[in-house]
Amino acid sequence: MRCLSAVSDTESVSHENIQSAMYRVIQILGSTDLPLVRYATGFLCNVAARNRDNKAYLCENKAIENLMRVLEVLSSSTQVPTKLSWIYQEIFDNTLLAISNLTSNYNVVGYIQHACRQVFFMKLHDFGQLCKLRLSKNQIL
Repeated sequence: MRCLSAVSDTESVSHENIQSAMYRVIQILGSTDLPLVRYATGFLCNVAARNRDNKAYLCENKAIENLMRVLEVLSSSTQVPTKLSWIYQEIFDNTLLAISNLTSNYNVVGYIQHACRQVFFMKLHDFGQLCKLRLSKNQIL
């Protein structure tokens, strides 16, 4: 993953078909391995910056939703160990840059609205399930 992240900003990669690599990297965003997520977000940040086809492929394969979930996980982390705070910050920065690169000079407004709604409604659904669980526990007591 480190290798992919390192070469992803070179000019030669912007002309290659790297769809299978991009697909796998999108899947890695759900990992709990912080260094892996760090390299994955760096890779996506770079490949989305220069190539319109890469942007289209990443959007079609839910990269924005997955990047938003990375932000959600980072923001819900209540206690970040001091020795890991730098990696959280780098993942956060890479994720924001990747979203920015995916959305700049590319007509994805409707797609982004849909992605935001999807993440928001999932949170509402999860909240509703949590409320039901709490209510059922209170009824038992």
